[in-house]
Amino acid sequence: MIRNVKQKEYEDNSVLYQNNPNPFSLSTTIEYFLPDDAENAMICIYDMNGKQLRCFRLENCGYNNIEIAGSDLDAGMYMYS
Repeated sequence: MIRNVKQKEYEDNSVLYQNNPNPFSLSTTIEYFLPDDAENAMICIYDMNGKQLRCFRLENCGYNNIEIAGSDLDAGMYMYS
């Protein structure tokens, strides 16, 4: 579900939200906001050693989300940015 926040609050800044559900097994959703002038935006997943595992190109500006399947990652803890 995309957040119901006025776009004016963030129109000049990118925002990355907490994934939901957390923890997850089947899938999780990461919501984000990208301003209209954003270019080459990505969300990257890292293991706890800082090794980059996956990157997802974000092609839509505004409020959006990506879904990550639990089968795409081994069981464990991860960070994303």
